[in-house]
Amino acid sequence: MDYFRLPTEAAEAERIKSWQQEAFRRQLSLAYQFGCPVVIHSRHAFDDCVRLIDASGVDWRKVVFHCFVEGPDQVRQVNQRGGRASFTGIITYAKSEEIRQALKAQGLARLMLEELLGLPADEVAEVATRNAREFFGFATG
Repeated sequence: MDYFRLPTEAAEAERIKSWQQEAFRRQLSLAYQFGCPVVIHSRHAFDDCVRLIDASGVDWRKVVFHCFVEGPDQVRQVNQRGGRASFTGIITYAKSEEIRQALKAQGLARLMLEELLGLPADEVAEVATRNAREFFGFATG
């Protein structure tokens, strides 16, 4: 869900949020029904996303918030439920200290893609590949 550029008129903004939430509920229902991984796009909608995922019955181990833009407290909420966050080049922006702290809070064990921890590239590649294969159910080899 993306609440970043909602209309300034409150009723219209709420209507758009409602539409997004209903669409998200339906997508989560399909993911639950078919046991699919769920890749979340969340922009200024973190609390609503978490609430709807919790209510859906989806296995949090199959949830990843892509392009994570929240802070360490939020990534801990995701991780405590069994989910993951993935990080993009946004972590390199000067204004992205909270996102860098989130990456560090998540750590290597749940990593899907990252560079910030100063680890050897081969270790990062191995762990990120293993995590992606496990999450998406790809066969090894």
